Amino acid sequence: MIKILLLSSALLFTLLTNAQESILFQIGYHPNKIYSTEMETNSDSEIDFIASEETLALLKGNGMKLPLKVQQNTIMSLTNSTQNSMINGDTPAIIEYGDMITQSTVNGVTTSEKKPYSGMKIKGAFNDQGSFEIDTIIGNQVTSQMRNILRTTLKNIQQQVKFPEVPISIGDNFQNNIPLTIPLEGMAPIHAIINTTYHLLEIRDDIAIFDTQLAISLDSSQEQFNIEASGSGSGLAKFNYKENYFLLNESEMPMNISVQIREDLTMKMKSVTRTTLKVTME
Repeated sequence: MIKILLLSSALLFTLLTNAQESILFQIGYHPNKIYSTEMETNSDSEIDFIASEETLALLKGNGMKLPLKVQQNTIMSLTNSTQNSMINGDTPAIIEYGDMITQSTVNGVTTSEKKPYSGMKIKGAFNDQGSFEIDTIIGNQVTSQMRNILRTTLKNIQQQVKFPEVPISIGDNFQNNIPLTIPLEGMAPIHAIINTTYHLLEIRDDIAIFDTQLAISLDSSQEQFNIEASGSGSGLAKFNYKENYFLLNESEMPMNISVQIREDLTMKMKSVTRTTLKVTME
């Protein structure tokens, strides 16, 4: 009797395991839809310098209070309106930016800035792989340099999530690497790579829920001397696999950066960045 129960339990476990749902995930944009995106980024940073007493006195004498404590909040919105698909399968679309507002507080002093990307329009088309090809950028305050940065940024954003080319099931993992450029005032930007591991936790009501683990490192393809960057974080992502889009992406990313500016002066920065991105489709 015990052997029969054990055999039945083993058979039931095998059937349940084999019956587990596997899904081929793909990102795409459907014609004649409006995708509305709201994104908020909050960061807390502390910047300090390791230097001789003479150099530190010079920095402080120029009005710099150390360590620098910086809080920054950026809120932005955009709509992505798709049109009828063309004969070649491409789907024309117009991306319209709402207001992009950044509020910064440095050692207790707060300023607010409306970014020049506010009100900008981008015309282009999505191909059958879900990638957006820019045709025209419209914006009164958008410079040529900003247009080039925007093209690169959009390209990098589209590389953020590449699903496996085979179906995956609950418990499966996959990884993505995306480039990150960290601007530093008065210095060359830092080029880093964010590695994200997606772990499929649950599938419920056409929504796949992923746990994400993030790790940052320097981009080894770039020459970056006397620079160190490290950090690891976590997050959550929700993907509507019937409509092929992410409806939520949240993350928290602590990071440490060290830059040797000259032999007797090194900058140290600790930061935590929290990002929330929400998308609705109608």
